[in-house]
Amino acid sequence: MADLHPVHPAAAAGTCSPFPDLDAYRSVVFQLINDPDGFWLSAAARLAWDEAPETAKGSDGDWFADGRLNANESCLDRDLFTHGDRLAISWKGEKGHRTVTLQALFEQVGTFASGLKMLGIHSGGRVALLMGSIPEMVVASLACARIGATWMPIAPFTRADVLREQLDAFKPIAVVTQDEARIPGRTVPTKTILDQALKADGHSVQFVIVTPHTGGAAGWKMGRDIWWEHSIMGASSFCPAAAMPATAQQLVLTEDGGMSGHAIGSLLTWASWSQAVVMDVRPGRMVACLHPLHTLEGQALGILATLANGGTIALSELSTAAGLPAGIDTLLGDPAGLSPPPRIAVFEGGVPASDWRARSAELPEGALVGALSHSGGFCLAAFPPALPGGPDLLGLALPGHRALLLDSDGAVLRGPAEGRLVIEIDRPGTQGTLDTGRTCSRDRNGFFTVTA
Repeated sequence: MADLHPVHPAAAAGTCSPFPDLDAYRSVVFQLINDPDGFWLSAAARLAWDEAPETAKGSDGDWFADGRLNANESCLDRDLFTHGDRLAISWKGEKGHRTVTLQALFEQVGTFASGLKMLGIHSGGRVALLMGSIPEMVVASLACARIGATWMPIAPFTRADVLREQLDAFKPIAVVTQDEARIPGRTVPTKTILDQALKADGHSVQFVIVTPHTGGAAGWKMGRDIWWEHSIMGASSFCPAAAMPATAQQLVLTEDGGMSGHAIGSLLTWASWSQAVVMDVRPGRMVACLHPLHTLEGQALGILATLANGGTIALSELSTAAGLPAGIDTLLGDPAGLSPPPRIAVFEGGVPASDWRARSAELPEGALVGALSHSGGFCLAAFPPALPGGPDLLGLALPGHRALLLDSDGAVLRGPAEGRLVIEIDRPGTQGTLDTGRTCSRDRNGFFTVTA
């Protein structure tokens, strides 16, 4: 079976993946079948917990309900004293390149978290993040998590009327935003859009914190608007991480026309575990998540999982919006010179796999990983080193997922076949059926490949 899909030695060297080969994959699947609670508790044990859970899935459907944690402790705190100089963020914008070490990120997050607390925002408070894929979005997200606040990321180019609807539904105390956002071909006046959304009375927003991203003109309302640097004046860089129930829905997003909350314990468990499997993330590995940071995958996989797994977040405010092959260069510079080689997840439904074929030869062996994601984690993937990465091969279903192919009448197809891919899901944070709408083929060995 493995001989049919050979893996280049460079993709397997130094792997931290729990699936070093296909025999290990089969062993893990059998473990899940025979002892699901033990399997998921073992996955959760990869995180730093204040109170480790003793129950995986409760009778009410909640996951890790007896556990308490703070995402910062897995993402920042536990590696701070041993790997503080590790690169945490590598960001490329239209006019510059910024890097942030783990130590610097810890201090920036702590300072901004302390600033939020000085504004009266504490555990349970609500903060909207109207920002693009910039380092300040990472800092603000982790700062909210650190103090136990609930945060909702919103696209920086959202229309004023839609933005007002989202803010009225979420009812945040504060909005963190940027003066302008850059997307391919133009600059979006994000702060001006927010001002328009808040023009009519009746909203809950008391504070608007603004980071001067481009230096563009921005309107100002005295008593409400605060520059980022002024919001942290006098703030301590040390801010204790609030231990939260694993079931606390700290991350809220607008999805399918409504708001949905995501429990931090199950979200971080699945995102970090599935990313470690699919992208073989290890300390120092650069991870390019091409979903914008205002999306669930961007938050869960791009920020939380990458840091919890010891990786480096590769960000670009342009490539995430464009989704073009040139985004590889924008994110990684000279990918052939990076060690360990970078990982780039090619998400079905995000960046079209066909866009990457011409560029795959320019990347280190095993850098490109075909994957299908849902609800902040991976469902199917060509996880290296057990399977080679590639823009078309989706490989095998991850534990907690059952992949089916349906014919035009909705009947389940057996054996080698081609049909509509449907996935039955039962894993931390998600239970149900996902109709991907994608046409895939399954070969005689059970490997799935995108065909349309």
